[in-house]
Amino acid sequence: MTLRSLLKINLQYIYYSVMMPYWQSRFSPYIGDVTIGDVSFRFFYGTQLSHSWYHPIKDHALAEYLWVQRNLNLKNQNIIDAGAHHGHYSTYFAALGGSVTAVEPLPGNVTLLTVNAAINKFDIKVVQSAISDKAGISTFIPRSNGKMFKGVGITVPVTTLPEIDSSATIVKLDVEGAEFQILPAAIDMMPKIVAWIIEAHSQHGDINTLAVEFKNRGFEVNYLEKNSNKVLPFNLAEKIFQTTTIFCVK
Repeated sequence: MTLRSLLKINLQYIYYSVMMPYWQSRFSPYIGDVTIGDVSFRFFYGTQLSHSWYHPIKDHALAEYLWVQRNLNLKNQNIIDAGAHHGHYSTYFAALGGSVTAVEPLPGNVTLLTVNAAINKFDIKVVQSAISDKAGISTFIPRSNGKMFKGVGITVPVTTLPEIDSSATIVKLDVEGAEFQILPAAIDMMPKIVAWIIEAHSQHGDINTLAVEFKNRGFEVNYLEKNSNKVLPFNLAEKIFQTTTIFCVK
């Protein structure tokens, strides 16, 4: 690891362990009502970050949520929300009738998503773990949308998607670059999955190559075009160089 990388990681650690708690002390948590298309749920904005990320829902996120609602039948589906964060997507999935397992490594985030399940009286199973291609333990950047890395941080358990729920039929994957370690092997390991919703981070791998892997296995692939906030068919002839969400459906 270079000195520059180490310095960046340690500055991030100081920021999230010292500065964020200070700002959080000046924020008053609250519960709000969320309506997306035909469904509504309550959401606990427990931190300043919860408020800034989820209120109001960003246009690109709304486009993504509405596409899911209009194109996938989630009722009685076994859904893994890997990288569940504060539980916004998990709660939305449950409001649409899904049976949800929410997987999140950071203890603070686990608390928030547990509260969000409780205030909606949703039976969401919560697993505190990171997701990768191999089980074990890992160091994790201690920020709300952190990731696994080698350096200063906290230690978290790591598990695999099949270990979470081998009978899952839908997976939402937002794991800050680890998707390129998990996939494409997990596609073959979990043949019951009919839909993958993946936040693909272009700085960690080739999104077009990932789309080819799904297409070769019979999935229809769409992606979120963030300039127009529309979900469009994935065109392999056009290279994607920015983080986006891809939707792979059988």
